[in-house]
Amino acid sequence: MRTFVDGSGDQWSIRVTAGAMARIRDQVGVDFLELTKEEKDRKSDEDLLIKLVSDPLFAADVLAAVCMPQILERGLTSEAFLDRLGGEALASAVEQLAMEVVDFFLQVAPEVGAALRFGLETYNKFKARLRRRVSRRIEKLSSDEVAETAEKRAADTLEREATKLEARLAGTLSTSSPAASESTGKTGHSAS
Repeated sequence: MRTFVDGSGDQWSIRVTAGAMARIRDQVGVDFLELTKEEKDRKSDEDLLIKLVSDPLFAADVLAAVCMPQILERGLTSEAFLDRLGGEALASAVEQLAMEVVDFFLQVAPEVGAALRFGLETYNKFKARLRRRVSRRIEKLSSDEVAETAEKRAADTLEREATKLEARLAGTLSTSSPAASESTGKTGHSAS
């Protein structure tokens, strides 16, 4: 069993059990136990653990299903619980949830648990390398370069939008309907 602290400072326990798996299936519509079936017998080929750690809304819904007994015990709604999961709290909770899912499968289906653990470790290494690369790139950029790049992109975007607007306005002004001309008594031709 693992724990996390929500944005309100309250501690929650994450315990993945058969009951939690049933709640996830019923409330989120995803059956993690499909992972124990032969690949050819699975209804979904989706990599659920990667989705769990990379899709914050999916992870929050799974977390709410796992924590539902505690949510009800504390007199909260699922929505009120989710509102307590700001960035830092959600990131911590998702990390703990993913490890708890791996631990569950290590007990229930060791070969699946081992594969999930390997997948999670690989994903975490990839994510750490990506963060380091992004950090190094940001450090290389001076604030003037960032401002200059942002300014150029904004100017390019404004120029494109202005061109589109001018084209639309020119198209609207050049194509007046005959009905509009008749109602004003003007034909659109100049008198000679």
